[in-house]
Amino acid sequence: MKTFMRRLLFFFESRIAPWIACYLGWLYWPLYRICLHHEIVFVVNIAGGTGHIICELDLFLRRLQEGSIPPKRYVWIRKNDPFSATFISLYRRHFWFAAASYLLYELLLPLMIRYHKITLDSGLSGLLWQLDARGNYIRPIRGQTYLNLLPLDQLTPLWNSYFRLKQRQEPFYPLLFAHWRSYWTLLSDLVGVPDTPRILIHCKDKAANATRLPTDPATYAPLLEHFRGKGFQLVFVGREKMPSLFSTFGVINYANSDHTSFLHDVLLFQSCHLAIIAGSGISFLADCYRKPYLYCNFWHLATPVESPYAVCVPTLLRQSDGRLCSFSEQIALFTKTKADGSVEGLGRYPPRNATGEELLQGVFELETLMTAWQEPNAIQRKVKRLAPGYPLEIVRSRYANYFLEQHEALLQQP
Repeated sequence: MKTFMRRLLFFFESRIAPWIACYLGWLYWPLYRICLHHEIVFVVNIAGGTGHIICELDLFLRRLQEGSIPPKRYVWIRKNDPFSATFISLYRRHFWFAAASYLLYELLLPLMIRYHKITLDSGLSGLLWQLDARGNYIRPIRGQTYLNLLPLDQLTPLWNSYFRLKQRQEPFYPLLFAHWRSYWTLLSDLVGVPDTPRILIHCKDKAANATRLPTDPATYAPLLEHFRGKGFQLVFVGREKMPSLFSTFGVINYANSDHTSFLHDVLLFQSCHLAIIAGSGISFLADCYRKPYLYCNFWHLATPVESPYAVCVPTLLRQSDGRLCSFSEQIALFTKTKADGSVEGLGRYPPRNATGEELLQGVFELETLMTAWQEPNAIQRKVKRLAPGYPLEIVRSRYANYFLEQHEALLQQP
């Protein structure tokens, strides 16, 4: 029954609602006029999933704080999925009205799809659940519901603007909430008390999006031994299967436990000392909850993470002759990303993830920054000049100094 209802809702959202918005939108015209008169505005285009709902809600709250959006009665209506339900329960106070309800979402969807004057786009994914300016939409591909896509050259300025907003508002972090310990009860059975000195560990078990190659668990062994020797509790996060090797270092398998939930993800990141994250959208949990982290094994060199307390150790790509691509060559390949996220010819470049020593040295640099923050050095500033107009040029994160010294020849521009 659940599968049938899920398919029915998907069919309505991806086929029926857009058709109603295009051809029967006049049915919603009275409600549209009421919303317009009472200055009711729906916050839209916040994508589901960890990688977008975190930063896109963060963007909305920052714009609200700055006053860069007009004062209106903002409404956030979401499907009752675990991500949306959690965030609406935590942050509904920032909205005139907010609800996680499949029924309400589906009923209002044609209104939000058609009438742009009563919506506020808070998206960063490039996925649009609205008609375009001409009233058109693309038929959603299998498994997707979005109606239009932004190309990379339109998407990049949105991210640049968001990152600059974060920098202007430092140290304002709107997703932080003081009463997080009151939600901790169920987690105590697995990880103990909230204030335990804790390191969060994440790795990837498959290639997807920014990840070109699954993590080799052995490359994490040096940093796990380092943290174990310092007495930290180690907790495996995400939803990937924990490598068996990690158990030998006493890593707690939260990711595959009965305790996993988006709320508990949030609590673990609010409580941790730092995190190790491999090419995943959960990096925004560390970023938006103001936690230091090592971000590794991602190939999108032009779009690293933003946090001033993030050290990056990326994946490098190889040419067909085995030679490592220069940073400029790898960035140029990324700029060919299509609106659907695919990159033509990417499969011809075998990936090379970070080594255990590169990751460990990145951890050492991160720990030094946490003790006494300092500006990026000359070689780290040099990297920033390789991608004008892309986030690399403006973000406060840095590529690990040891990694750059090992691969300095790759920084030469053609």
